[in-house]
Amino acid sequence: MEDTIVTSMALYNDGLEPSNKGNTNRLMKKYLEIMKACADKTNLPKEVLRKTLHQYELLEYGSNKGEYTQKIMDFICTTSQNQKSNTEVIENQQKQTGENSSNSIIFTLTQNKLSR
Repeated sequence: MEDTIVTSMALYNDGLEPSNKGNTNRLMKKYLEIMKACADKTNLPKEVLRKTLHQYELLEYGSNKGEYTQKIMDFICTTSQNQKSNTEVIENQQKQTGENSSNSIIFTLTQNKLSR
């Protein structure tokens, strides 16, 4: 799961979009599909995934906009209701600064960032 988060964020940061055109875009789509499958198989709540993505984006890219998080969640949750809630949650997360989470995924990503 960690690999799919890190790679997907990096590919979005490089300006790629998931699609069936071009090898790197296909690769990105595959990573997002794997992330969705991992979240589904482990029953990871979408809210936990969303928060993990947003905190990693803030940590790695210094962006509190949640742009990459929004794109990933839109891919994973394809209904318009989920897309609306993704936007609302990201806006709420932007308002909450300095909040820590005990989620192990966030800890692992943070720990790896600090060890680089």
